[in-house]
Amino acid sequence: MFVSRLFLIFCAFLGGCSAPIVRLPPDTPPAPETVTRKQPGGNAHDPHQAALTRLLDAEWGWRSDRDAQARFPLPDRKNWTRIRFAFVKHLVAFKYGEDYHAVSAGFVVPLKEGDPQTSAQCVARFEENALEQVEFFGGKISERSSQKGQWGETELLLQKAHGSINILFRHYDVSVAWTGYPAYPSSCMVYAVVVVRDDQQALADAVRDRWMTGFGAFQSLTSTEPYRH
Repeated sequence: MFVSRLFLIFCAFLGGCSAPIVRLPPDTPPAPETVTRKQPGGNAHDPHQAALTRLLDAEWGWRSDRDAQARFPLPDRKNWTRIRFAFVKHLVAFKYGEDYHAVSAGFVVPLKEGDPQTSAQCVARFEENALEQVEFFGGKISERSSQKGQWGETELLLQKAHGSINILFRHYDVSVAWTGYPAYPSSCMVYAVVVVRDDQQALADAVRDRWMTGFGAFQSLTSTEPYRH
């Protein structure tokens, strides 16, 4: 009794405590009312597995930057939260769940004079700095492979890989994919997704591979280079 009262006093001091989540048995889908933007895995026994399964099955939608200059395809679009990265120049970024089950981001990448306006050149310019930045923050990219995709009448170069990154002082093994769109006169939009693996490598790879088909749904809403206000 004393411990219970002490707990209530402690909660009152902090401004209230939420009830602990009661986890369901393994392989049981989360209760719909427990699925939120902060916890897309709900009360599943393994919330990360449930969140990735949701990304694999949910319908595609779009989210835009704050100034509605571009629309980025995302499954389960309502449960992504717009975020900002420190020290990394980007137009927009989103996280899936407060535990970062997945992250996606759009980057404006300038072309150099004489560069062909192709997806392959967009990707090459992006990789010149991006891979160095990953290494600077203690990560790495490995097992890279390429395939072709389509954005309207434009051929896309799609890249995918495994790797590791650091987010908010935590280290994650991830499955990643990215592509570039020659959408502007002298620059490109690069769209990337990072899916945290943990102990769900096959599922994370499947979610990442779903983006390889979803990349073609990107929409540029301006003919001029977008920028972050």
